[in-house]
Amino acid sequence: MRSMRQRLAAVTLLGGLTTLGIGLSAGPASANIIDCTGFLGNAQSGSLHMTSTPAGGSIVPLGSDLALSPSWNAADFEETGRLYVCGSVNGDYNAAMSSEDKSVDNTGSVVASSIVPSSVPVGANVCVVSILVGQSPTHSDLTMTSETLCYTSAAVTTTTTAAPTTDQVIPRVDPVNTDAGTTSAPAVEPAPSVGGEVAVAPAPLPELPRTGSGIDMLAGFGGAALALGGLTRFVGRRRPAAG
Repeated sequence: MRSMRQRLAAVTLLGGLTTLGIGLSAGPASANIIDCTGFLGNAQSGSLHMTSTPAGGSIVPLGSDLALSPSWNAADFEETGRLYVCGSVNGDYNAAMSSEDKSVDNTGSVVASSIVPSSVPVGANVCVVSILVGQSPTHSDLTMTSETLCYTSAAVTTTTTAAPTTDQVIPRVDPVNTDAGTTSAPAVEPAPSVGGEVAVAPAPLPELPRTGSGIDMLAGFGGAALALGGLTRFVGRRRPAAG
């Protein structure tokens, strides 16, 4: 009975230790916390310097990428280990801007990056600093800090493309001719000039008098005269016979 209890106790203890070991091993790896509090605001030290694109002092829109270029004198280290990039907004540590490179070769330079979070307020003071950790030629721990580069956050600018404007051509409409039933006389063009003198157009011929009604009147008078003459001759012939 006692041996059974001892076995159960041993199994329970082993299980507890196993669970504890799994929890301890998984906790730090999943958190991946970078401790930058001891480096924010520190002055530049050693041969570590850093430049960036855009350059420090620039106005950067929210969400912009920062291309960082830390460099150092390789002779100052026997070997290099880790490079930290620590970011801050208005002096407060910002995890979204921070990163850690756990394997840095002692080549004298490395490429790093950061980003201006979209949640940063417009007009904020956004800063980054790099920290290089390694061993000196005397096998002692060596840490160098670069200068701090700061930027001013700005709102994202949106560009709109306007559709090209076209000049509207309004068709010319001739005025409506209200005098539809009348016709106008054609314009008389001036006579062409001959030998430098202007040729005078010939005068229009005089209009002949109308002859139709006059002829009828003459014919009437003629007929009346003939009738009168015949009557006189007839009367003249009758008078001798009466005596």
